[in-house]
Amino acid sequence: VREICYTYGQTGKMTERDTTCAYSFASYGYQHSLEYLSRGALERVTFDPRITDIAGYAFYEATNLVSAELPSAVTAIGGYAFYNCKKLQTIEIPAALTYWGDNAFYNCTAIQEITIPGGVSQIPTGCFFGCSGLTELVIPDNVTALYENSFSGCSNLTKVTMPIDLDIYCYENNASIKHYSFAGCTNVREICYTYGQTGKMTERDTTSTYHFTTYDYECSLEYLSL
Repeated sequence: VREICYTYGQTGKMTERDTTCAYSFASYGYQHSLEYLSRGALERVTFDPRITDIAGYAFYEATNLVSAELPSAVTAIGGYAFYNCKKLQTIEIPAALTYWGDNAFYNCTAIQEITIPGGVSQIPTGCFFGCSGLTELVIPDNVTALYENSFSGCSNLTKVTMPIDLDIYCYENNASIKHYSFAGCTNVREICYTYGQTGKMTERDTTSTYHFTTYDYECSLEYLSL
């Protein structure tokens, strides 16, 4: 199957996929979905404009998916929804969005531009991990926190606009491996700071513990771009 067109149905919400193989009328294992079974062939998906929810794992590993025209009514995109969709070049994230799950656009290496909507307050874990096609990033003031690997591996970023008080994930595990929001973003030449919520730059220190008032300076975008 190369193209799937979704109609509104009864609810406008895509049936949930999960990582189990159990079948019920509320969710089912993503491995059984038409999208996953066609993951090597699927190129295009379209949606009724009234649809509001894109399920987690909806297009998991759809490596040939080029086009996904999300309706402006979408308020939720589940975790892993576009995981490893390597050929997806453009994705218009709806302004109505208020929720997106972990790793939603993980390793979408062909995406060249994203617009973060005004209804979200955080970028979840791995959301744009490995999106190496991005060269410029604007994080609006409504976003207060980036979680683990939010933009890690976006190695071609050269300009970033972000709130001055943005909180960055920083954690070092027992193997002394650091996990942070901008890991691998080493080519940023310009940073533009907006006011954010407080107008005060989030404190950096010499620890590796993550919390919402300070973080290790080695995890900062500024230090990574030295």
